[in-house]
Amino acid sequence: MQNRFDEFRERVGEIETSFPDHPLNQLAVGKLTTSREFSIVFEQTQQKVVDKHFVILATKINQRGVSPYQVRLGLAVQKKKVRRSVDRTYLKRVIRETLRHQKDGLIGWDIVVLVRHSPEVAQALKHRKLIHQSITNSWRRLVNRV
Repeated sequence: MQNRFDEFRERVGEIETSFPDHPLNQLAVGKLTTSREFSIVFEQTQQKVVDKHFVILATKINQRGVSPYQVRLGLAVQKKKVRRSVDRTYLKRVIRETLRHQKDGLIGWDIVVLVRHSPEVAQALKHRKLIHQSITNSWRRLVNRV
């Protein structure tokens, strides 16, 4: 079983190197999973977008073993800033969904989205359209800077 997986991984690697501009190689939105990956973005921020509700930090992907043809997203939605788990889950879902629509302009970047602590976030969660508009505008501003 392990040999089949290794063979598949090698084939995918061959495809990615043979056709780097192929649309299938650009579909992935990966995740920042380790604290080291988050700290790289925090320490080496190349682009920063600040909004009333969000702070977006972005760094070019420059790690070995990471495809430069994807976007990796890290989310920091703390319980201290957004109390209800329903609201935290909603924010994460909206952030991921709006990134999926804007990712073509952000391929090759590691991105961390921080939710700001402000009364406006709690107020905007009551009017969910405001959150969606806010994060969409933030993504557009980031794409224009990149």
